[in-house]
Amino acid sequence: MKSPAARGFTLIELTVTLALIVLVMGVTIVRFGWGGARQQTIQEARTLANVIGTYRERAIAEEALYALELDAEAGRYELFKLTERRLDETSRPIPLRSHTVSGPISVRLPGTTADAPDRLVLYFDARGILAPARIELAHPEGPRVALRIEPLDTEVQLDEP
Repeated sequence: MKSPAARGFTLIELTVTLALIVLVMGVTIVRFGWGGARQQTIQEARTLANVIGTYRERAIAEEALYALELDAEAGRYELFKLTERRLDETSRPIPLRSHTVSGPISVRLPGTTADAPDRLVLYFDARGILAPARIELAHPEGPRVALRIEPLDTEVQLDEP
């Protein structure tokens, strides 16, 4: 006597199917940036904080001079390695790193209530950064994230709303 044929899927078939679905969903979310405006702003702030922390430590370790130029109007920042404490149009070196964020950048220096000028340069040397600062990144859809830079602390603090 024959036994009836087993119906259904094997465990291996189900596992492979679920793995493919997860892979396709992961690629789709990353590809189309469905993280949202808040996640995008936080990611850009973390990237900028990592750049500041990395090059601040490099300046101390190498005893070199780096400059981070923040352009509030264009919403971009550029990082330069300098030979002297001067960053102007005549002596502009090739940027080591350049990035445009999705929204405006505002910089506030401690003790002031107004935003800093449209272009601000922060210098990193063997002693660290010269002045404390608060950098805010804003997304056009509204979310804002602030970075607090302290003169003696090598960590950059993120203030998320």
